[in-house]
Amino acid sequence: MPFRGTYFTSSHIVEALKDDKQKRKPEDKKPGQGKFLAAFSFILWSPYDKRDSIPVNYRSHSFNGQRQYIDFLKEFIYPYHIPPALLWTALEKETVKDDKGRDRPTPDFNVIRLARKWIRDIASGESFYKKNKYYFTRTEAHFFLLSDIPYQEPSSVIEQYFYAKCLARKLNIKLSRSIAGVFSVKFSNDLDNLIVAGFLDLITRSGGFDADNIQLGDICDFVLAEIKKHKKSRGRRPLFSFSNRTMASVLALANEWHADVIREQEAQNALANAGQRLNRQNRQDSVSQRLTRWNGITVSHSQIEIENCTWLFSQLYTVQDLLNEGRKMKSCVSSYSPKCASGDSAIFHVSCLFIDTQFSEDKATLEVSRNRVLIQAKAKCNARITPVTMGVIRKWAQLNRIKIDIMV
Repeated sequence: MPFRGTYFTSSHIVEALKDDKQKRKPEDKKPGQGKFLAAFSFILWSPYDKRDSIPVNYRSHSFNGQRQYIDFLKEFIYPYHIPPALLWTALEKETVKDDKGRDRPTPDFNVIRLARKWIRDIASGESFYKKNKYYFTRTEAHFFLLSDIPYQEPSSVIEQYFYAKCLARKLNIKLSRSIAGVFSVKFSNDLDNLIVAGFLDLITRSGGFDADNIQLGDICDFVLAEIKKHKKSRGRRPLFSFSNRTMASVLALANEWHADVIREQEAQNALANAGQRLNRQNRQDSVSQRLTRWNGITVSHSQIEIENCTWLFSQLYTVQDLLNEGRKMKSCVSSYSPKCASGDSAIFHVSCLFIDTQFSEDKATLEVSRNRVLIQAKAKCNARITPVTMGVIRKWAQLNRIKIDIMV
């Protein structure tokens, strides 16, 4: 049965197709100078600058997007090597739109600004080390400029920063990469902190250092607590010192701190519950409840069916949930309640339900950062998770648009 309505001749169709083709112009795969001048506008001037002599009809020679930026930079601004992690971080956007359409700084705003400063210092033709004595020794600056950590996200710059410091201390490449990966997650806001430098020196002195990333991360949590104490005291409290300490003694201190945190969280939870009961009796808004419960992140897929198993991913929303998780998994995850309440982290419990027997097995505890990056996955007693469990976690992360930068 024919459609009723306007009848189109073949000539009408030809004209319509021509008009549509004009409206949908193909993407320019070899853009002109405007795109690159805007991208590199943060570099005001360099001794090698040729931006004032770019041909009017300039077009990039390459079809590869990344290659185009590198070629333009080398041809018209700075002809020598710039670490990729530094370059691609500097080209990230500093702001994002919020729900109301207003510009807000991205979570990586400070890292992007720092990367742009370091590129300006490199392109200036002056000594990079002299411009950044606050961050580097001469040897550290040398390794920072020569090392190429693969770019994944802006935190790659922080990883390269700590990687250079490890190489300058003559640690082997494998250990340096491992330490840099953990430090970039834990100490991204404390690059120049003397306590962090002291911890790195202790690792260097400990020639037989063989702790895995999970154990190293736990010690880093203890170091972060010491940094926080010093900042809170506004300098009145002396810096925690690693002098005359061994890795074993520091690990013992870290374990003791984790135990204290669990006890403190249990006491705070009991106090919060008492406050909630009092507020309910008085029919008032529960201030304590807001402090002990959070919204978490949006997750659409919480179950994955694989063969005869149902994998369950349960997000934890309260202090009590974290306390229960810590007891169940024999970890210090209860110490993460401030991070969860502030929105910096979301914690998930992973379990596997065997359909035939209806037996449930606890598999892992996950930490997802504010910008939806999976940064930690630990089995019971902070052990490594199995490859099978990791495979399921990767599938879950992909379904929920969660990136993976995990320490295993």
